[in-house]
Amino acid sequence: MGEYNNPTGTSTVNSQLEGEPVALPMSVDATLLRIAQGAVANVVRHA
Repeated sequence: MGEYNNPTGTSTVNSQLEGEPVALPMSVDATLLRIAQGAVANVVRHA
């Protein structure tokens, strides 16, 4: 995964996943979604 600032001033993140997908329990799935949403909200708020 890499992050860089492009000439427009916006950030871009690229990622590549390997392997077989694994289904997570619904509670874990929802928790990870909330963590990711909170992280993105913090980046936007403090950028």
